[in-house]
Amino acid sequence: MTPKQVDISKRLRQFYQHPVAQVSLEVVFSIMAVIFFALFAIKPTLVTMSNLVKELNDKKVLNEQLKQKIAALSSVQTEYSIVQPRLNLLDEAIPSEPDFEQAMLQIEKLASDRGVVITNVQIKDIPKKSVATDAADLTRLSRPLAIDIQGDFTSIRSLVEDIGNIRRQITVESVQFNLTDVLGKKKLRATLTMSVHYFGAEKKIGVAETAPAGGEDAALTR
Repeated sequence: MTPKQVDISKRLRQFYQHPVAQVSLEVVFSIMAVIFFALFAIKPTLVTMSNLVKELNDKKVLNEQLKQKIAALSSVQTEYSIVQPRLNLLDEAIPSEPDFEQAMLQIEKLASDRGVVITNVQIKDIPKKSVATDAADLTRLSRPLAIDIQGDFTSIRSLVEDIGNIRRQITVESVQFNLTDVLGKKKLRATLTMSVHYFGAEKKIGVAETAPAGGEDAALTR
């Protein structure tokens, strides 16, 4: 060692032997120990705080989404309250069942007003009453209905127009005319083939359960 290095080493030994130097080292070690253990103690708290901040942000996003949904529901409720008085009209136009009886009552009233006589009614594919089902299973359906009528050409034509204009959705698919001789008098007859519309599930039963024996159609002769 050089004389200079020997001198520095000697001075350092003298400094560390001094009480002030010993106290300073103890303070430094104490501070380092405090910092070391503080990090281990604070780390879980910092992690918890970080998770809480993330959860708070997530809840803010969720809260905004809920506000949007509430606003949408409020808008729908407003629109529903506007159309609610007219919902019964929709059910009358396209009911949840074919309801041939109600349809025939309306047709009979129109025929009576026009002076047309209904002589025969044929109903095919009479469906069983559908039970409550999922809305996704419901669709617009129709069932055939045919009537034989008698009257003059103008009255029959007016009846066909009236059926197309009533609130209940009934489509006249075809009109077949024929001229018959009754007691020496010519009588104009026609067969109206129609579709009765409704909104329900696609379910059918054998017509044998509801139709008279000996035929596939439920028929009523007047």
